[in-house]
Amino acid sequence: IMDSSTVCMEYLKDTNMLFIGGLLVAIAVEHWNLHRRIALQVLLIIGVRPALLLMGFMGVTAFLSMWISNTATTAMMVPIAQAVLQQLQKSELEQSAVEQGTAQNGTINRAFEMLEAPPQQAQVQVVVKEKLPEEAEQKWDEERQQLQEKHQTLCKGMSLAVCYAASIGGIATLTGTTPNLVMKGQMDELFCRNDNVVNFASWFTFAFPAMLVLLVLSWLWLLVMFLGLDFKKNFGCGISEAEKRKSERAYSIIKSETLAC
Repeated sequence: IMDSSTVCMEYLKDTNMLFIGGLLVAIAVEHWNLHRRIALQVLLIIGVRPALLLMGFMGVTAFLSMWISNTATTAMMVPIAQAVLQQLQKSELEQSAVEQGTAQNGTINRAFEMLEAPPQQAQVQVVVKEKLPEEAEQKWDEERQQLQEKHQTLCKGMSLAVCYAASIGGIATLTGTTPNLVMKGQMDELFCRNDNVVNFASWFTFAFPAMLVLLVLSWLWLLVMFLGLDFKKNFGCGISEAEKRKSERAYSIIKSETLAC
């Protein structure tokens, strides 16, 4: 039977205590909503375009995953991403409904203005008045379905982006993920005279550039897979006035959420 000092050496290694410290940092970040503040501040800076939104969440997730565990980072960032996407969808639906209602009112008003026309033309105008609302309603249903499909595709891409970024960001530091700490502990145990060649600084110098390259490549891959090759639309170049109003409304929602934190 081993004495207590020998047993404690096996359970209270530097690697284990460092892992516990990472969990405590994750609890502190979640308690004070630091992850939410960072995410919303980044979105206020880069904007709410689909490509930039994807890049912003991936950057924030990778940064947080450098200091806390991948699982904790993913659990904290996925609800924020889903909430932001739901607010964006709600904003788009409301804006589309307002525009559709304006178009329908304009159609009906034109019919009422022409009621004083001769009898033959009046009959024709009545037929047009009855058909246009149905066509407008059908157009609104199609547009709403397109927005729903777009939202679902963006949600899939965002969920995968957060998970990918958490895994990629964890390789940048020793504390980023558990396998890094396990490797460090095994190396110190098997090669006792390694002169501490693997430490936080040396690991960061070696792994951080690789993490950046992998993060950019994964962002481009998800961008092509879920948002398509229309980079002009994804980055918001040359968009219409309606799209600008939607973006401004979404930006104001994110700004109000940031002030509420």
